[in-house]
Amino acid sequence: MTRQGFAWFVPVLALGLQACCSEQAAAAPDPASMAELEIVAWGPQRTVAGTPFNRQAGGQSALWIRLDRRIDGHAVLVAFGDAYLEGDVSGDTVTAVVPEASYASAGAQAVGVVARRGQVVSRSNEVAFIVDGLAQADPARPRGP
Repeated sequence: MTRQGFAWFVPVLALGLQACCSEQAAAAPDPASMAELEIVAWGPQRTVAGTPFNRQAGGQSALWIRLDRRIDGHAVLVAFGDAYLEGDVSGDTVTAVVPEASYASAGAQAVGVVARRGQVVSRSNEVAFIVDGLAQADPARPRGP
């Protein structure tokens, strides 16, 4: 599914982060208070539909994203296709557990980061996470004995 960037997402993020991550009431951020982030690396970048990737100790799949600068102290969400995942931050790296439903079907998933600190909302460019279809047998290869 294709999205037209994060422009529509910022007010939703502001409300969500206000409700879940802030002890103080905060107004939606003024677009002038927004700063841009750049995703410089991420991984894994692809999987096969239904196949877990970068498996964590609890069996979940996880994605890591490296940004162009540190964002310690920010509340972060990772957009992964139609899902919005809680991000964990360490310096310039954000990680997120990806639910199985998000990579169950083949296709490209847009991935991006939105971070908030106070009234400043920073959003990243989008990159693609590719979910390949199930491997198909090569018709030129003989099957069995």
